[in-house]
Amino acid sequence: MACPTEMRFGAIPTDARIAILKNCEKHFLKTIHSLPDKTVILLNGKRAIATARKIGQIEPKRPQERINWGTLDVVAGKITTEQKTFIFCGWDQQAAALPVQFKIDLAHWIRGEVENLGGTFN
Repeated sequence: MACPTEMRFGAIPTDARIAILKNCEKHFLKTIHSLPDKTVILLNGKRAIATARKIGQIEPKRPQERINWGTLDVVAGKITTEQKTFIFCGWDQQAAALPVQFKIDLAHWIRGEVENLGGTFN
């Protein structure tokens, strides 16, 4: 879910943010239904995780955990919509704002979780 805006999303007035998020939820659901089987869904930030919880059934592999020296909450498992089931990995902070070493750690965690859940990388 990436809705381009002229200003930083947090600086957009509340009513406008709510409208954008509502529209993004519809687009997100439509997009998920059109994804091919074996697609891994990456949920970048709290808002993406919350939206995924609204539109599908999230089944975490285990409770949320912390990586990157206890600064990043992560969760992985399967998300099921009416039509399909996908592997997902989510984290509570925007990856773009993470220090480089944390991005590397996050990438290693994602790879391990996807493989543990039966997914593959091409």
